[in-house]
Amino acid sequence: LPVAETFTFRDEASGVSLSDVAGLHNLVTVVDAASIFEQLGTMDTLVDRGWQAGAGDERGVAHLLCEQLEFADVLLLNKLDLVSVAQVATVEALLRKINPTAEIVRTERSVLDPAKLLGTPRFSMQAAAAHPQWLKEAREHEHTPETVEYDISSFVFRAKRPFHPARLHAALGRRPLEGALAGLLRLKGFAWVASEPTQPMPAALVMS
Repeated sequence: LPVAETFTFRDEASGVSLSDVAGLHNLVTVVDAASIFEQLGTMDTLVDRGWQAGAGDERGVAHLLCEQLEFADVLLLNKLDLVSVAQVATVEALLRKINPTAEIVRTERSVLDPAKLLGTPRFSMQAAAAHPQWLKEAREHEHTPETVEYDISSFVFRAKRPFHPARLHAALGRRPLEGALAGLLRLKGFAWVASEPTQPMPAALVMS
């Protein structure tokens, strides 16, 4: 997303924009088929790995990876030589859940005909501008954020122990929600469940 945003900025001194001299055809995310579930299940933060964008960047590795998967036009599913056919199908199913509109291209050792990426433009600036995070930093002081206006906040729950599946089901299925979940409007992400310890489970909940 920050890459796409760069094409909208115009230099105040020269009046020149990157979009004057270059075009954005595709945003591509390379997916390591052999380790994607391990990376999405890690508790590491970007700071832990030295990947942070700057001071105050408290995102987790899984958060960053999900962002890159969600905003891509093309998902390059690589290292297929290291996984089974069944594992490839599982990874593809996850990718289609996270980004149903992206084109998935399978590769081994990143071998790919450049024409597959350069010959077909897929990026839409109009669609990108509709993303809730679009130009968030540039818009920071332009209006009252919804989080302030409607008293809505967000948080990320992390733990080093997996959820008990029955207790998790009971907690999310109760109406109204109680305890720490009282007042919850939306839940989205991945849950580590004890019955499936090696695979992150998609988690989504919208309160009506």
